[in-house]
Amino acid sequence: MLKILTYNIMYNDILLLERFKYIMEKIIPEQEPDVILFQEVIFESIDLIKNTLKKYGYNYFTDDSYNQLRLYGELIVSKFPIKNPTFIFYQNTIMGRGINTVENNYKNKNILLLTTHLESLPKYKFARQKQLNYIYNLIRNQDNIHNVILTGDMNMLDNEQYPDWDLIDVWEKIGNIHNKYTYYGNRFWGNEYKNRYDRILYKGENISCTNIELVGDAKMVNSDIYPSDHNGIIASFIIS
Repeated sequence: MLKILTYNIMYNDILLLERFKYIMEKIIPEQEPDVILFQEVIFESIDLIKNTLKKYGYNYFTDDSYNQLRLYGELIVSKFPIKNPTFIFYQNTIMGRGINTVENNYKNKNILLLTTHLESLPKYKFARQKQLNYIYNLIRNQDNIHNVILTGDMNMLDNEQYPDWDLIDVWEKIGNIHNKYTYYGNRFWGNEYKNRYDRILYKGENISCTNIELVGDAKMVNSDIYPSDHNGIIASFIIS
């Protein structure tokens, strides 16, 4: 079983150190994912993340130097060696958004793993669509890799659709109302808005998702604060 965690850990400085430590030292060790795909990682927190997660067997990290160029970025962390890491800025971004890709080998099968944080806010709906199309073309051009897992904070609204692609959304496949929403405005921002911003999608000849669950959906122990305004998503995959 391959366990994948995608998690927007909220860059805002509200109890940032305490929140990050809680995620790294409690949530992740309890869940034991094989690969973690973070969004909203600030450059100043990367050493903390790396040094903490190495204690739990995560020894492979994507290059983080590009995060100095923007407010926050993504980070991929794995228990397996990472091959061919890339980061690409979207040509149409005004928020410093892009996509990270790596290859992992699991049971002698190559897997392409991608994580992204698409443009935010309703008015950038068409920018998000262009970014999704770019992702699809990027995946389609990987001729030598047949198993793909895409994760991230897609910022998609309820009326937004995926491109005409063959990726499977794990929540649409096996989810339910109890694990639908991943973003809650009432945790930090004083509004009742909620959405399924965070998503995991996949495709492949020998891959299936058997379970999804949310993490970070309760307040931290002995605190009135949540770890993030987003829940993380854990998905379990069988690759035969």
